[in-house]
Amino acid sequence: MPQQIVREEIVKGAGTQFDPQIAKVMQHLIDVDEEYNMKEREEVQDLIGKKELICTNYRREISDGIRITSTIIKMRIQSEPTEKGDAARFLPTIVLFDSLDGRVHTEEKLARDMVYFEYAEVRLDGHVTISGARTSRVDATDKETKITSILKKPQGNIYDIEAVKYKDHLMITIDNGLKNMQVIIALPDSTRYVYMGITGENCHITEVTAKKQGVTIEDGYIPRIAPEISFIDGPAGDIPNVQVDGFRTAFSEGVAVRDKMEIRFHTMSLPTARLIWHCPFIVFFTSRDGRVEGENYIERAVVRLDGECWTPDNSVRNQLLVSQQVDFEGWNAWKDKNKAGYDCVVTFERTKNEMIMTTENLGIQIRDTIAVDAHKEIYVALSGDQCALTDIRISNKA
Repeated sequence: MPQQIVREEIVKGAGTQFDPQIAKVMQHLIDVDEEYNMKEREEVQDLIGKKELICTNYRREISDGIRITSTIIKMRIQSEPTEKGDAARFLPTIVLFDSLDGRVHTEEKLARDMVYFEYAEVRLDGHVTISGARTSRVDATDKETKITSILKKPQGNIYDIEAVKYKDHLMITIDNGLKNMQVIIALPDSTRYVYMGITGENCHITEVTAKKQGVTIEDGYIPRIAPEISFIDGPAGDIPNVQVDGFRTAFSEGVAVRDKMEIRFHTMSLPTARLIWHCPFIVFFTSRDGRVEGENYIERAVVRLDGECWTPDNSVRNQLLVSQQVDFEGWNAWKDKNKAGYDCVVTFERTKNEMIMTTENLGIQIRDTIAVDAHKEIYVALSGDQCALTDIRISNKA
């Protein structure tokens, strides 16, 4: 089962079917398992779920997907035509897509249940067919080859492929021994995952290997061919706006909590958000420089505005009280109103040995009391999952 569906079942059964403490730990493990390493998989020879592919009609056979991230993946594919005819078409093709289970789906109901979305097809001669992506660019250059190297080349066509993604851009490079091709695709957003499945027409695909190179790219590595998708344009408040494309992928600046303080901000779930926990998070921490993941960073608690809380350090006393008020209209209405956007107010009160946070949004009232060290500064930062946080205002109360 897709992990997000598993997570929802754990949330529903916490306190009845499942021990609430164990359920909370399991929810956190799923949240941080961004590459689905916990997902049960069959024992296979390679990473695409099949030892080989014999493709007859186009897309009849498609491998499981390999997730493309900001860490470069290198692949090698060997392919031979199985029919005489249009050899230019009888090549492997990469299908770029997103789905909850990392597989291509064509049946309408299953595709809907798995939230299937297809970006493009990239044939290994550099031909691109766009479906859900915004645009693409292909650059090809001939390679200088020696006769001896060609003679030593194994039978069949061998393709060396590298794939990498950064935010809303994806780059695939293809080397077939005679030509280098660079394919850049502008995605419709920075939020969805991208999987790469292998298929073809009238070809026998073998010797597929795939491994991460351990090299993580940064901004500027992939040439931009379309404007960045942003939901935080416009004036900022006291600190910069924050767009959180995935689970805690971005944070606001840290703010020291002193005496009585209030943070006001506007939140809006991104168009791709579909789950209850696609909402803002409040992160409490200590660090020497007041930055998330900064020097001597220690996380004290994470409170989500749907009422869930995670305390990394069990030695920290944390008392969370969550109640549904009379104006709570149910979780479907909660998700709809998060997508529409609303203004949020969070108050903090710091005493010598504890800090109290309170907020009420869309009928969910939260009060969290955290024990703190009287001699340490406590910072708060905003984060979340698939949400845009804008017009962040900070004020101290008398």
